[in-house]
Amino acid sequence: MINTDESKLPRAKLQAKVREVAPQDSFRALKTACDFLEEGMAAIIGPKSPSNIGVLHSICDTFQIPLFLTHWAPRSTPRNQVINLFPDSRVLATAFTEFIKQDSWKSFTLIFEDNEALIRLQEILQLPTSAKQSQMKITLRHVKPVF
Repeated sequence: MINTDESKLPRAKLQAKVREVAPQDSFRALKTACDFLEEGMAAIIGPKSPSNIGVLHSICDTFQIPLFLTHWAPRSTPRNQVINLFPDSRVLATAFTEFIKQDSWKSFTLIFEDNEALIRLQEILQLPTSAKQSQMKITLRHVKPVF
């Protein structure tokens, strides 16, 4: 939509460029980001894997380029160039917990792909230990990612 409105970016057009970088390949992530910088990159969206975040944080901080994270990242030192599109895990867990309590659920199932998900939802896993919810049954189901 920005490209169709000449008043927003006169004499410029935005274009998405996508590059897949293997998880744990920080060197390739750095090289790709540097190549994009030479081409006039405006922002980075990603990475899919949290293992390459460090190098991208550094580049984005140095060159004052926004980094949009699309997955959960543990709360760390706030960074000026980082915008996390994933809800904060404590806020999300609190919202789920309040919803469960309000509707007086007796049981539910948590379906998760990795242990990191359980860390994010630990407040929910502690529900049965509270006096009011002592009869609550939580079933955990681990599933493998489909991709």
